[in-house]
Amino acid sequence: MNESVLDTPKQKLDETMWVLNNGSYTPTPEATEKINSVIEWVMIKTGINSFKVHITGSITSNQYSDDSDIDLHFISETFTDEMVEDLNKNIRELF
Repeated sequence: MNESVLDTPKQKLDETMWVLNNGSYTPTPEATEKINSVIEWVMIKTGINSFKVHITGSITSNQYSDDSDIDLHFISETFTDEMVEDLNKNIRELF
């Protein structure tokens, strides 16, 4: 049996997530709206509004699949372990 845990590489990034402009990819308006809603939710839930957010995971590469999600990596020295645990438990409520 020859199987791979990786998805077959695509020629370009997911067009439902990314728009190619002058050689650079930016999130679509729909993706931006969804990402901003998560960022707003995190700010409300934690009371913290100073952090960095990186989009990570397969959706940022040519390894995405039809069921890939958007992985957001929040970076802040202010988040406590309890906040992170609570956020991870409740993040799926948004969707």
